[in-house]
Amino acid sequence: MTEWRFNSFVNFPNSGITELGGIFVKMLNQTGYPTIKGTVLSIGSIPNSVSVCIGSEEKAIAIAYDSGVTNGAMCKAVICGIADVLLEDGKGCVAGYCAELSKAQNGRVDGSASVNKDCGYMLESKTAGTNVLAKMLIHFDFKK
Repeated sequence: MTEWRFNSFVNFPNSGITELGGIFVKMLNQTGYPTIKGTVLSIGSIPNSVSVCIGSEEKAIAIAYDSGVTNGAMCKAVICGIADVLLEDGKGCVAGYCAELSKAQNGRVDGSASVNKDCGYMLESKTAGTNVLAKMLIHFDFKK
């Protein structure tokens, strides 16, 4: 029997799998600044681009995979699976709880919702802080 293993990434020209088990696609960074790992992203204003998600708009499509990709360059956007996501500053999260888009801080999630919300499911607990990353199973669902 053949055993298949992924070595950190499975990469194709415009997509791949991260070491956490997230599926990413490469999209144009249109955030206005270098990417910040864990930022929640939405569709940008030009084709194949992403921008920072505005929490009140509920249009999240991906999570920024890494930091430092300059504005106007192609960045990795995790669209499903597991990703590190930025929590709203001053809020922690609880493993097993749902995540919803932060209404107070664009591009972040509130990982303490106890009912099915917008973004996904927290896979680890973290205490409140500033620029805290937490693992989340992505599940974008904005049906009301």
